[in-house]
Amino acid sequence: MLMSSLGEIKREKASRIRKFLAPARESQLARWEAGSATMPCS
Repeated sequence: MLMSSLGEIKREKASRIRKFLAPARESQLARWEAGSATMPCS
């Protein structure tokens, strides 16, 4: 019971952080994709 509630809190926090960082993360992903031609990603 405690573990599931902790998981829910973590999930909620992660989704909030994801929403907050969405623009920055997308621009960083675009930069990574531009560099993926020279840098191999696994």
